[in-house]
Formats: sequence, C-alpha cells, structure tokens
Amino acid sequence: MDRLKDQYSIGDRIGVLPHHDVWMMGDRFGTVEKVGHVWVHVKMMVSGKVRKFTEHSIHNMSRDYSRIESVSVINGKI
Repeated sequence: MDRLKDQYSIGDRIGVLPHHDVWMMGDRFGTVEKVGHVWVHVKMMVSGKVRKFTEHSIHNMSRDYSRIESVSVINGKI
C-alpha cells in the first residue's frame, strides 16, 4: 500500500465519492489542507469546513486531469 503522502499533496483538488454522506449534503469538492498517516484533511468548497477523509472516500482530481491532458496531447487532440 502506498503512503498517503505519496498519493496526495497540499493543494490537490479532491472529489468526494458518492457513497459518503458529505457528498449527499452537497460538499463534493475541496482542496487538501493536510496529509496524515490515516486521514487526509480537506477544506470543502461549499461549506468551507475542513473535513477528514480516508483514502477510500475521496479521489485525487489533480492527478486524473493531468493524466487525461497528457494523453490528449499525445493523440494530437486538445
């Protein structure tokens, strides 16, 4: 298993997965404030609260978009 600090860094955009209660309340996106051993602390965009998540409740949108962008440049499509 990778360390959380290898997967997430401060300032990364995070999307909450739909199975989490926070997603149902409308807090779906945020930015990483702190990365611990077990928890990723995320400042949510809608409420402004800092919430703790495990790696199984969120996904790193910053890494997903950079991967998609590099693939589109290789294929010649923008």
